[in-house]
Amino acid sequence: IHLQPRVNHDKLARVTAAALIAEPPIFADDDTRLRSAALVVAVMFRESSFRDVTSATNDHCYMQIHERADLDGHPLECIRTGIHMLRDSLTRCSGIQTFVGAPRGCHDERATKISNDRLALAGRLLGSVGQ
Repeated sequence: IHLQPRVNHDKLARVTAAALIAEPPIFADDDTRLRSAALVVAVMFRESSFRDVTSATNDHCYMQIHERADLDGHPLECIRTGIHMLRDSLTRCSGIQTFVGAPRGCHDERATKISNDRLALAGRLLGSVGQ
C-alpha cells in the first residue's frame, strides 16, 4: 500500500520510529510495536496528509492535536503526545477513540466512525507489511 507515492517521508519515518521506541506500545500485546506504528501512520495520514500543519479548527502538527500550538515544528513531541492520547483513549474508551475531542467523548457516533476509519487503514497497512 502506498499512501503517497513519489513523496519522500524518510525524516518523518525516522522521527516516528524514535517516538514509537521512546514510548510504551499503544496496545498491550504489541511488543514489536507494528500495530502501534500502523495506527500512528494511519492517524497522521488521515489527519494531516503527513504535513506539519495547523488547521482552521486549531489542531496542530502531524497528529492534529487540538489547541497544542507548542507542538508545531516539534515532530517528536507531536507524535509522542499523539501516542499518549491514543493509549489513554484505549483505557478510557475501552477501545481506540482517535477523535477524543468529540462532544460526547467515547460515545460520539461521528468520533466512532472516524476512529474506525483510522483502525481500518492501520489494518490495511499491517496487511501490506512484507509485500
